[in-house]
Amino acid sequence: MENLTQHHFCGYEYVSDSEIYITTQKFFLHELIDLQCYYAKDIEEKDIDDMSKWTKVDTRIFKDELTGEDTYQFYFSVKNDEFDGDGTYYVKFYNVFLDKWTISSIKINFNDILAIDGSWLFKYVKFFRERFGFLVYPFDLAINVLNRVKNIKFDEPCFDIPDLKEPFTNQKLISATHFSFNDLLENEVFNNIHNIYLIVVDVIIVFALVNLLKNKIMGVVEK
Repeated sequence: MENLTQHHFCGYEYVSDSEIYITTQKFFLHELIDLQCYYAKDIEEKDIDDMSKWTKVDTRIFKDELTGEDTYQFYFSVKNDEFDGDGTYYVKFYNVFLDKWTISSIKINFNDILAIDGSWLFKYVKFFRERFGFLVYPFDLAINVLNRVKNIKFDEPCFDIPDLKEPFTNQKLISATHFSFNDLLENEVFNNIHNIYLIVVDVIIVFALVNLLKNKIMGVVEK
């Protein structure tokens, strides 16, 4: 890309344990009107010129405390709900007046960010993980699972069967039908089996964790 130079003015802003904003430096209006801003994640050098790989960035307004003027900042959200937020993010500016491109990058690692800015719950788990090792794993796993579950869109487990026809005469053999697995639970027998299965799974998990805890404590005592 012609007129491409490197600048390092990207930062981040903590929003939650699963979201941050990547931010640029702030601009006054007379600086902003000449700029266009785009971002891409983990982009390869051969794709830098391919604008289809880049996403346009929005701005937000701040009041400059020294001058009292409005200042503007480009920013975009990075979410880690699916634990895929880590990576290198590139920010590219185009100065319309100068016909010049500038590019910057920032490497994001949510574990590093949360160690500094994370919620008390994350820091609490991290503190005990560092001192008690995998004894904290069940709680760590529970937090990760809950983080995933809260983002699930729960749909009814079901499937549709289309019309089945004889290929030569086109005569319908089976009519289309809609089947929901939840309908099985309306049957008292299946519902009881389902509840017993859940109880058995819970008991197995509890005994496994208790046994793991016992072995860990005995190992420490014997030493």
